[in-house]
Amino acid sequence: KIMAQHESSSLYPNRPRWSCFTSLRKRVHWFIGEGRLHISYDDFMTVVTLFVLFGDWIKVLWFPPSADNAFIVLLNISFFLFLAEMIMNCWAKSDFTKGIFHVKGYMFNFFFWLDLLCIVSMVPDLKWMASLFGISELSGTSVGAKVGKAGKIGAKTGRVIRMVRLIRLVKLYKIASQKKRERK
Repeated sequence: KIMAQHESSSLYPNRPRWSCFTSLRKRVHWFIGEGRLHISYDDFMTVVTLFVLFGDWIKVLWFPPSADNAFIVLLNISFFLFLAEMIMNCWAKSDFTKGIFHVKGYMFNFFFWLDLLCIVSMVPDLKWMASLFGISELSGTSVGAKVGKAGKIGAKTGRVIRMVRLIRLVKLYKIASQKKRERK
């Protein structure tokens, strides 16, 4: 009742209910689109995406087993960066003026579902998250045939996950090329 009175107040007839966040929302939108540290945000997230795609292979090929914990920490940081990016995109690049079921912009579009699939595909890579959802690795007590079958399934799943992440990389490349064209 109080919110309805506030919304219908003649003092602020065109002011959205959450207008106090408008400035912050514009800043987040600017940071996602144009923000620069020393590299652009898109470049940074491209590096993070490349790490998620190839970090495990780099770890196995060039680092001793003692470096595993550092890679696990970096993978966890990558997961939370992807999650934060998705939340910021939903908030700053979506228009909720017509309600939650009539959203325009990033929320529920193709790239939203792609980012969500990317985040969900990282769950088996994070041991704490996999155990939380009951997707623990094989214990090693299985019969050889079951392990072989599980290995084939795991390899196929891994290829699908890498393809989803590569599509994300293509998305980041598309955004970067659009910004480059806009600057010219």
